[in-house]
Amino acid sequence: MRYGSGIGLRGPRGLSLGQQRHGSLQDCRDDLRLPGTAVRAVLHVDVEDPLELKPGMRVVSNSFDMGDWRADETVQLTEGCSSYCIAFKWIVPAKVAGTWVIGGNRLEPTQTFQMLERTLREGGSVHPISDARLEGDRIRFSIGKDHYVGRVEGGEMRGTVNGSGVWRATRAADQTPATT
Repeated sequence: MRYGSGIGLRGPRGLSLGQQRHGSLQDCRDDLRLPGTAVRAVLHVDVEDPLELKPGMRVVSNSFDMGDWRADETVQLTEGCSSYCIAFKWIVPAKVAGTWVIGGNRLEPTQTFQMLERTLREGGSVHPISDARLEGDRIRFSIGKDHYVGRVEGGEMRGTVNGSGVWRATRAADQTPATT
């Protein structure tokens, strides 16, 4: 991601951290290490790989989308607005593509930003993942009639299945986070 003129940084309690910054994603990441810091993009921002940002970070744009990365939320003003009337919000998802071990089975999600697809391999059977989505580090998906919700923390996912049972998945030892 590159950010340029028109980018302002604000810290906790509205403390201004600088008028304008020019630089790379690493510069931006360094600035964002302060608690409560946010980036406000007034002009064009080019996000090369959103999955390199911290999961849960919110990215907001006025009238400019991010191509293949579908917005989590879109608002269009219709009254009293004549230009730049659409706002987009994205929540950076955790990286979960690859192979995970869940209860001795292999969960193999493919990931396109916050959307997930693929299968759970249980012995010789293959079960499709449905209703799958990430919102920051929060994950939800269904396999058959079972509904899983949970959180992703590095190489581990954990949560509840069907509202009461507990589930846990760990990234397979031969896997590193991958994205599509």
